[in-house]
Amino acid sequence: MKKMILLKWFCGIRSGTTRFRNSRSKLVLVCVLLACGSPGSRQSAPDNPADHLQSIYVDESEIDRQGTAESRTLRILVKGSLPSPAYEFRKFDITVNKDTVIVTPLAKSDNKRMAAQVLIPFSEVCLVSGLDPGTYHVKVAGRGQSVYLGTTLVE
Repeated sequence: MKKMILLKWFCGIRSGTTRFRNSRSKLVLVCVLLACGSPGSRQSAPDNPADHLQSIYVDESEIDRQGTAESRTLRILVKGSLPSPAYEFRKFDITVNKDTVIVTPLAKSDNKRMAAQVLIPFSEVCLVSGLDPGTYHVKVAGRGQSVYLGTTLVE
């Protein structure tokens, strides 16, 4: 009700009639309505692909012990769930700090896509190569929880 009174006052509409007093009032009304409804009037942050990557749910993980001994490469099978069908697995973020390897699966969200809130299972293999021989503690970090895989020997 308050908006209608302000709109009538702004446009010069006399109560009880729908006529505008002059063409300037018509032009102002059209400009106000177009400015309020145009998608360009909303400021949005620049589109940076790295900003859209998010960690995803990890249910279980396991290390392929045979692949580790042969090539100084850790082969880790990661199973979990994407938060909705609007997410797509992109890559693993791998951090090696002395004797600890932390693997984080990352997915990209498509904000323009409408999707039901259901968990979508995924299974991916992560390869961690270039490790020096030694014993490593391996952890897979996911959204909400982390899975500690224990220690493994890289020869």
